[in-house]
Amino acid sequence: MNNAAKILVVFILFVFTASCAHAKVVINDFLVDLIDKNNVEQQYIHTKYDYTGTKKIPIELQITKQISTKDKNLYEGEKLAFLVKYDVVSNGKIILKRNDTVEAEITNIIKSGINGTPYAIVIDNFENPNLDNDKMIARYLKSGHNRAWLVYPLKWALTLLPPTGSLTNFIKGGHAKITPKDKITIYYYPDWK
Repeated sequence: MNNAAKILVVFILFVFTASCAHAKVVINDFLVDLIDKNNVEQQYIHTKYDYTGTKKIPIELQITKQISTKDKNLYEGEKLAFLVKYDVVSNGKIILKRNDTVEAEITNIIKSGINGTPYAIVIDNFENPNLDNDKMIARYLKSGHNRAWLVYPLKWALTLLPPTGSLTNFIKGGHAKITPKDKITIYYYPDWK
């Protein structure tokens, strides 16, 4: 195929795709005109809360029992109890007292991957009957020991001997563990309406 034939094929393909795109626009415009806009359900707009308030109150928690990814009985959706470490005050009023209980659940358990990637536990959906739970931003992530910083240099060093670098794929990361000593902070936004 000579150059002129190649240019002609490219031009024909360009015109064809452009005409298809134009036809699609024309068909869409035609269909939009046919739709009775009175019968189309409008998208729901959530207006219950106003999230413009920036005042946030930290709530420090501690877990009541130690959990770890080593425990085979640990599961996603498991409910956990936390104790409030200090009184929480909003506008001069105590909204949570020390040792009040806050409940949450494990939303994700992330397994250890190849090359030293650690286990992780994600805790979310913190709730307390004294608070409006929709005014909280609360997610806590705890990861195990990340061994990737050790594994990747070893992998690169062993790459000179072709199959040996792949052996580092079998090195796992550390288990995640949450103990009562861990500092867990969630935030409450009292001005959200």
